[in-house]
Amino acid sequence: MILLNFVKIKCNSTEGWVTDDQIYLKVNGKKVFGDYKMGKGKIVELAVEPIDFVSPLELRLYDHDTFDPDDCLGLTHVIANDYGVGKKTVNFNKDGANYDLTYQIISGKYLKFEKIKCNSTEGWVTDDQIYLKVNGKKVFGNYEMGKGKTIDLTKTKGVSFTNSVELKLYDHDAFDPDDFLGSNTVSDLGTEKLSFKEDGANYDLNINVLRPLEYLVKDIRKIVGENADGTIKVTREKLGISDDLSIQVDVGGEGYKKESITSGFKAALNMNNVYKTTTTPPYLPIENLIKIKDWNVDYPFADNFADYVTIQGCPLTDHNVNEIARIIKNNGEVGLWLTDGYERQTKALAKKLNSTVETNPFDEFNGAVGGKKIKIIARK
Repeated sequence: MILLNFVKIKCNSTEGWVTDDQIYLKVNGKKVFGDYKMGKGKIVELAVEPIDFVSPLELRLYDHDTFDPDDCLGLTHVIANDYGVGKKTVNFNKDGANYDLTYQIISGKYLKFEKIKCNSTEGWVTDDQIYLKVNGKKVFGNYEMGKGKTIDLTKTKGVSFTNSVELKLYDHDAFDPDDFLGSNTVSDLGTEKLSFKEDGANYDLNINVLRPLEYLVKDIRKIVGENADGTIKVTREKLGISDDLSIQVDVGGEGYKKESITSGFKAALNMNNVYKTTTTPPYLPIENLIKIKDWNVDYPFADNFADYVTIQGCPLTDHNVNEIARIIKNNGEVGLWLTDGYERQTKALAKKLNSTVETNPFDEFNGAVGGKKIKIIARK
């Protein structure tokens, strides 16, 4: 899981001549922070929820006008391959304004719930009606719980986070304020049993904190095998991950490489029929590999599994067209870096996805990998 983490924004000069700006930011068309009143020299530290992503994000900064259309102060793109390079600052300088936005691409964590057990209830007469909040947001419940009862939570939606999260357990009361049963702060990777023992209750909650990509690869291999033949297709449900956790599949992927040219992806599941890189020596084991038996088998992923499917140099065969169309989610992105000769297959893929071919989109590799990027957005 790769996250866009906003750090701060600084105003070097405003768009307005008389009044301060009222700035806000949109990511892929969705407002993520603002309106902030900004004058020259002002800096705002951004306490904004990090954004999970795999395909490139478009950032647009605006100044809100009360009576006229809002002014766009510029746009930029953010890519997952910037993970590990530290903080970056981008400048927005349209329409007379000048703003610096600082951000960092970081690796997140993923909290998975396994089970909860009641050792003793808060209530003396009736069973408890328990629910859990993570950082103030309810994530499961209400569950009726009596002494000795255990509930399987493996199908409960997980929670993405960066540093730490606070878990609070409650017992719902119909006529009185809900009873607080205890809290725990979670930050470390791995499995853990948390205890909640306030107000006479005693509950054990089993959780697992993952660094998603590494653990995801291990779990997928356990389900589909080390040399997948396409007969088993892994689902998000089997993996215990939520629909909003972004997943990229790189077809024929060999991992991120920065050699004479930069290629590959840091955040992708690399699906390939070989174990080692094949382009240039040294020929190293492919990281985050999902190994398939050959290129005639079905992809080992369920329908609507991936948010971003990419190909760099791998042939876009009719079989690959069918499988990409099957595993990409609605509104997911297909990114193709192809040699000449695949116009028919590209149009066929777009048709299957009820979409069109974008031949001049933002290219995170600036045209250096197998020609310019071709983009298709799935409209299933």
